[in-house]
Amino acid sequence: EFALLSIMKSDSTQVEFFSKVDGLSDVEPSWIRYHPTYQTLIIGYRNGNIDLLDSNGITNYTDILRNSSIKGDKDITNIYIDQTSLVYFSTPFGLVIFDIVSGQFKSTGFTGSPVKGFTIYQDKYYIAAENGLYVYDPSSGNIVEDFSRWEKVMVPGLPAQYTCQAVAEHKGVLY
Repeated sequence: EFALLSIMKSDSTQVEFFSKVDGLSDVEPSWIRYHPTYQTLIIGYRNGNIDLLDSNGITNYTDILRNSSIKGDKDITNIYIDQTSLVYFSTPFGLVIFDIVSGQFKSTGFTGSPVKGFTIYQDKYYIAAENGLYVYDPSSGNIVEDFSRWEKVMVPGLPAQYTCQAVAEHKGVLY
């Protein structure tokens, strides 16, 4: 059972398949993202398992998968990167921040609502959650893990209770 394939842009007949036999740690990837700064493919699986694929091979991180204090679904629902070494994993239980260089999990914020997406816009963190869009200001002095310090964004024209499926920044505009 193949979990991933790569196709050469220059020659689409050249296809490489990846599976557990080839060194991946799992099946059913739920989200992948390439980090160009670190030339690493980040693979998040439906069960919370994470693989990093780079020129040195595959490195597996099972911290979310093995964490027994996280009850229920551990699916990686989105992966956000920027120019830093931090990777932001959206999950059904909240937001997980991971350092791709050190291989350390830096932070886990339990939101009480499934997180569908994450972005950074004007130096603030935004999460798209099933119960709305939330913003956090890292310069506030509050800790990111304390979800009570995140503010729900009230959007004109939307009711107070709304669902947010995705969030992104593009060319200086928050979507």
